[in-house]
Amino acid sequence: MKKILFFGALVAMLLGNAACSSDMEPSMGDDMVRFTIEMPGNIDSRAISDGLTANKLTVAVYDEQGNELPDIRVNKDIPHQTTVEFKLVKGQKYSFAFWAQAEGAPYTFTPATKTVAVNYENAKSNDETRDAFYAYRADLTVNGPIEEVVVLTRPFCQLNYGASDYADAIKAGITATKSAVTVNHAATSFNLATGVTEGDVEVTFTKEILPNEITDDENNPDILVVNETNYDWMAMNYFLVPNNEATIETSLQLYEDDATEAVRDITVPNVPVQKNHRTNIVGNLFTEDVNFLVVIDERFDQPDYIRDLNRPEVADGKLLVNGIEFDDLAAAIAAANGNIVYMGKGTYDTQITVGDGQTVKLAAGKGLNRDEVVINKQIKATAGATLELDGITVHGNNSSEAGIDASGATVKLNAVTSTGHRGINIFNGCNATIENCEFNGANRGLNIAQGNNIVTVKGSKISAPSHYALNFASSANNENVTLTNCDFFGWAIINMGGKNSTINLEGCKCTSINPYSGNTNSYSAIMMTDNNVVNNNMTFKNTSFNVESKGDQPQWFLWLYGTGNVFNFENVFVKGVHTLMPRPVDGTDEAKANNTVNFNENCVIDWSEE
Repeated sequence: MKKILFFGALVAMLLGNAACSSDMEPSMGDDMVRFTIEMPGNIDSRAISDGLTANKLTVAVYDEQGNELPDIRVNKDIPHQTTVEFKLVKGQKYSFAFWAQAEGAPYTFTPATKTVAVNYENAKSNDETRDAFYAYRADLTVNGPIEEVVVLTRPFCQLNYGASDYADAIKAGITATKSAVTVNHAATSFNLATGVTEGDVEVTFTKEILPNEITDDENNPDILVVNETNYDWMAMNYFLVPNNEATIETSLQLYEDDATEAVRDITVPNVPVQKNHRTNIVGNLFTEDVNFLVVIDERFDQPDYIRDLNRPEVADGKLLVNGIEFDDLAAAIAAANGNIVYMGKGTYDTQITVGDGQTVKLAAGKGLNRDEVVINKQIKATAGATLELDGITVHGNNSSEAGIDASGATVKLNAVTSTGHRGINIFNGCNATIENCEFNGANRGLNIAQGNNIVTVKGSKISAPSHYALNFASSANNENVTLTNCDFFGWAIINMGGKNSTINLEGCKCTSINPYSGNTNSYSAIMMTDNNVVNNNMTFKNTSFNVESKGDQPQWFLWLYGTGNVFNFENVFVKGVHTLMPRPVDGTDEAKANNTVNFNENCVIDWSEE
């Protein structure tokens, strides 16, 4: 029986430090515009997706009407990072298209139309030279010298196959050294400015040596790592996706050397693919009873924090506001009057409270990450306040307070770590936008209460190992919460209270571990607090759950209370040890009847009750 699972996990783009180029580019004005161009990957050794094959860069410049200025177009060889410089006319508005590819790669960039065409004729499988990158910077007004970092990303999907049983296949006398892949939907061109793709063709990537052999170190071959599991890499191919997102049918053929008959021929229907994502098909590819996983990773590489090279440099232990240096954080905030306070490396023991009508913006200085800039006191934002934090760590008291406490405030957090009794409290009508953050709580990771909060969280880690990673208090009514590509770890992933809320998780990885013993310590990955939990709508898409009990009581997957709650599980994988599901509170089916639980056909449930 073939089982197919789709679930997402966050990965992302890796930025290195910028390197400078001494090349001067063509000029047409007096104000210097410099772009530092960065691509992902590891420059230490040749490996798949290291970005090193894309060594030819074109930068096209456009005026305000969208016409290319061909006289200042840049074409140059590039190392892993580079800079390009233009002297442009002050007061004018320009746009820039960036395209990087390997020399001889089957792509044609036409600057006048801002499009790249792809040639799939005689495309070889496992061809790393098909890797390429782009970016588009629109509407840059020149009002003096400008320096920006431009991050190039892939316009393609990377489709990978990985085998967990290749060693067993070799023992059984089955050897595969080459692979070919067919996909039934591939776009043939895209526009760098709009991202719009055109074309829809079937492509066969002809057989070539396995990706496992693409390495410069025989003792350390490339392997495909998915959800911290190693697989033998059987195939790897890049292609454009129609409309940047599609569902395809793909087939894999595995060959021994130059044999014409495949040792394995596997077809996988209904596979989701997406621009700048990896789709990984992994599992037992050599057994007759094929059982594999399809895992979508958003983006390719990204550290917990991207070091920002555009910011001003700040001395250790100092603060910078509009070019003026301060020794005291409170004094810098007061002088900033809503402008950004850039923080130098160090630990700051300052209690911060942002009141009604006030704005506080704190950011790490140039090249610093959040582990190097630490506020060792709670930050509190009250109703009517605006709080923006970028690239810092906040420590609250582990026994009594959250690292960040926001009530009725507007909150924007990027690359922030917040720890305490609760990682972060969001109360009473907050509007919170959160990206690339970590919330670690002794009691709660992310705590939401008092109603009418709008919370958007992307690419973040939320944990409370002995309690609730994401907690909705009994006062959490009319909440609107969306979490995308997040990692959760807790006794419960979600502890749900309140009414009439909408909660969406997509592309998340959830680990729910019950560390306790004793008959009062049976618990659940998704928990409804009591029978006052009413009319909540929760959707889980492309998400994985690992649910496990370490003690003598089971860990439930879904513990049902209340009435009118709807749970929709789409393309979800649930793996459990000593796990049960679902549990009505009174041991009957009444709670099941009062609530709705839907699993679509692509969900996989794999657990034991013992």
